[in-house]
Amino acid sequence: MSINFEPVGLGDSTEIRVSYLLGCSPRVGVRPILVIRFDGACRTEDDGRYMLAIGKAGLTTWEPNGLIVDLTGLECGKRVDGLTSLLYLGEGVFGTENLPQAVIVGPCCEQAIRSFFEPADVERRAEAMEGWFRDIRSATDFVEREAEEVSRKFSARVGEQSEKEDRGNNWPFAGAR
Repeated sequence: MSINFEPVGLGDSTEIRVSYLLGCSPRVGVRPILVIRFDGACRTEDDGRYMLAIGKAGLTTWEPNGLIVDLTGLECGKRVDGLTSLLYLGEGVFGTENLPQAVIVGPCCEQAIRSFFEPADVERRAEAMEGWFRDIRSATDFVEREAEEVSRKFSARVGEQSEKEDRGNNWPFAGAR
């Protein structure tokens, strides 16, 4: 029996449109801040999974220092479970450090996004709301500040590692093979 394979694309199952924007911040360094902008109607879990996959593709492709997920053009009248992971796309990107991330919400998706955080999960909701904004300027400023902090942490770790290596080379058999 033969299988009839047909060409498919990631966006075939959804009407969601995505666009990527890159910008370099003098505060953050040479790697850019990535904005992923979603437009269209998010109605099913397939839509949410598509947005997550395409978001991960953007992170993999450009390896940014920060991420802004722009949902201002997204219509989402009800809770769509596939969106949950999109809100935490930057978690664990740097190992134990999260990629600085902001989410811009618009009036057509705010209620659906808020519904992910049940009243009993107040701590998680407050943590998530810290990175929520209504405009690109506020989101960018937040991501730049967070990226500066991550950069300081990494610089400190590299300095500590360098000191350990230097001390390790002072022992009697340093350089001996």
